[in-house]
Amino acid sequence: MEFFDQHATHVFHFFYGDQNRSFLSSHMVMASAFALALILLHPRTGPLLTTLLCQGAILLVIGDWHFLGDVAAGSFVGGSARFVAGELWCQHMRLHGPHSDIQKTNEAD
Repeated sequence: MEFFDQHATHVFHFFYGDQNRSFLSSHMVMASAFALALILLHPRTGPLLTTLLCQGAILLVIGDWHFLGDVAAGSFVGGSARFVAGELWCQHMRLHGPHSDIQKTNEAD
């Protein structure tokens, strides 16, 4: 049980790291981007996926795998990536989606 006796101090280390530390949590980047993309496509999954995302974030901090700042930054980067990718995809579908030819024909009339 030595592992649980050695706790890290949870403070925000802005862009600080070495070979034994990691800034930002790539786990949270991937999890938040994936969860937020699913929430965008299926809004009814929002409460469940948000709960799971928060539980994962808490476990990363409690398990001493990441500092709080690492998890917060990872969530922000993942959410930002989902937002940018989602908006680009929506724009692409408006211009080149399966109904874009019908819309162009209706606009010409």
